[in-house]
Amino acid sequence: MVNIEQLLLKPSAYPHHVDEVVHVETHISHIFLAGEYAYKVKKPLNLGFLDFSTLEARRHFCTEEVRLNSRLTSDIYIDVVSIVSNDDRVFITDKQTDKHTNVVEYAVRMHRFDHEMELDKLLENHSKHWKDEWLDELCITVAKFHLDSARAKINSGHGEVDVIFSFALENFVQIKQHLHNHQHIIKTSEQLQEWTALQKKRLSDEIGSRLKNGFIRECHGDMHLANMVYWQSKVQIFDGIEFSDELRWIDVISEVAFLVMDLESRE
Repeated sequence: MVNIEQLLLKPSAYPHHVDEVVHVETHISHIFLAGEYAYKVKKPLNLGFLDFSTLEARRHFCTEEVRLNSRLTSDIYIDVVSIVSNDDRVFITDKQTDKHTNVVEYAVRMHRFDHEMELDKLLENHSKHWKDEWLDELCITVAKFHLDSARAKINSGHGEVDVIFSFALENFVQIKQHLHNHQHIIKTSEQLQEWTALQKKRLSDEIGSRLKNGFIRECHGDMHLANMVYWQSKVQIFDGIEFSDELRWIDVISEVAFLVMDLESRE
């Protein structure tokens, strides 16, 4: 079995000059920083809320990642490339191709940027590079993005009352499994669960009208400061959700609220 992660640490695996390869691992991806590029390989996982368990699924979601994130970045996301095995080595082709019968993996190719210029780090470090006017620019960018994003169809299942509250109520099921004997937390959780159920009754008509009036759209899905970077003289939003329609097709006000909560937590 080919150990792709180890073999991609070799500079010779890349179709361009590389002095050193830096490996960054997340819970769902391996990222290889090689020269001026970054290559993101999805782990073969099925976590329920995402399924990368087959090679075809990983190819599909790599393609989706480039498509979706290209809406909010100028050219961070470049393309999808094939990783090909040849004896005891692997190498990355310049373009995604199916003519090789020994394609063992796919990767998203991105331009590499300075992670210290991500907005969460700039704020946390009280960086001199931070500019308050970026927030005004960000508001315009997000508003235009939402205006241009595809609208959910009425019968799509996205943005419907039962769907929204099924996710909200499922949180309590998952949380309860970890509370054990913490009675005061259990009581608070039960009170919040009751409150959430009441909100479903109170807000059902309003949520239904939001869907009917076109506010459920194909959003970014994970819009917070750690997924924003100042690059090429402007703030760019990256790393949107490609693996879950349910987390991406949401009310635009939910996306804005998520970002506002992140900003308010940093006051």
